Amino acid sequence: MISMGALGSMLIQQQLKFSQQQSNDFGRIIADQLALAASEPLLAHDLFALRGLLSRQNKHTRILGVSVLDYQADTIAREGINALLYIGKITEKSIHHIQWQSSDKGRILVVSSFISPIYFKNTLVGYALVSLDDRILQTQKQHWLNGLLVAMLGLMIIATLMAFALARKLAEPIRSLALAGEAIEKGVLETRLAHKRCDELGNIFKSFNQLAEGMCEKGHIEQTFYRY
Repeated sequence: MISMGALGSMLIQQQLKFSQQQSNDFGRIIADQLALAASEPLLAHDLFALRGLLSRQNKHTRILGVSVLDYQADTIAREGINALLYIGKITEKSIHHIQWQSSDKGRILVVSSFISPIYFKNTLVGYALVSLDDRILQTQKQHWLNGLLVAMLGLMIIATLMAFALARKLAEPIRSLALAGEAIEKGVLETRLAHKRCDELGNIFKSFNQLAEGMCEKGHIEQTFYRY
């Protein structure tokens, strides 16, 4: 049971790792696409085009916020959550994937922010910032853990029922042997144990029947001598 639980936990961890990798790939692709699409509107200072671009990107259910920053990492346009309040100042050497948490209206947000530099003819002109909601991964983890617990509970119930049935199967011949012994003790020497077993219990039953047969014959002999 413990080994099965450990195996289930390992499989869940592997699945979570795979899901996290898929989520990270999705975030990087969105950030890279935003950086590519925002380069010309950013150079032209076209805020209307930038806001339209960000508005379309922010419609995805997992995207909490998107921003376009200039080369000094100052916000030019933003839709949704302001990730800069939590991840700090961005530079060209910044880590391109940052995980953080925040509280919003009583909810705990688990967020992954992805940073992609915006280049124009190999010159850094700004940054694209995309923040994804990672709570779905936490929800998946909880669902998988609940499933593992239910499966382990089911296995425990099945194992208990099988152990109970096995115990009854083993106890029944012992009970029959005990009742037969009590009958012999009360003088019912004709008592025999019917069986077709070929195991150790079968040998015990055979020995008991032989013993009872011997006692029965001895009783008949004694009765014959008493007559005379």
